[in-house]
Formats: sequence, structure tokens, C-alpha cells
Amino acid sequence: MFINFTMHALARIRQRGKSTEGVKMVLRHGTNRGHSSRVMFKKDSLREIERRQQWLKRLSGSRAKTYSRAMKKRIYALEKMRGCVVVVKNNSVLTTYNETQRKAKKRYRRRRKWM
Repeated sequence: MFINFTMHALARIRQRGKSTEGVKMVLRHGTNRGHSSRVMFKKDSLREIERRQQWLKRLSGSRAKTYSRAMKKRIYALEKMRGCVVVVKNNSVLTTYNETQRKAKKRYRRRRKWM
């Protein structure tokens, strides 16, 4: 899947200390929220971190060092992207922002109220 980044999205990614690889991870492993955005919840990042740590345990030999560095970087990126929301339209990333605890609680309460 080809992802296009708008200039606005690239500016916001830099402002918020994120990376384009991290945004791609959110799109790949995050939870779908509505029709146009994805969010990386704590459970999503912990699940992916656990998968990568188990993969590192299975590695052995000379390739272990090379892959372990790369996996550790990906684990760090997953931890950093926790709480990040990515807004997408027509395979273009429009913007990214960090969802605060207050906003998440408000959204959850509002949804629960009408269920």
C-alpha cells in the first residue's frame, strides 16, 4: 500500500517529534477509528512490542545482532507512537496529532452514554 504524505502532515510530524516510519506503523497496527483515522492505543503498541520481543528471543547466530538493533529501534518507535492519531483520506495522510487522556475519556463516555 502506497501512502502519500501531504506537506501539512510532514510539518506536523516534525513538530510533534514523530517519524514517517512511526506513522506507517500506526496505519499498519493501529485501531481503526471511524472511516478516516487510525489511533495507536496502549494495547496495540503493547501487542506489537510483545510480538517483536518474542521474535528477538527466537533469533540466534550472527544475524541476531543486526536484527536485534533494528527490532529495538522499531520497539522504541512503537512506544513513541502510543496515543498518536493519524487522519487519512484517499491514501494521503492529512495530519497527525496526539490524543490526550482527557479527549479519550470524553469520547469513551460520550459513546457509552448512547449505547
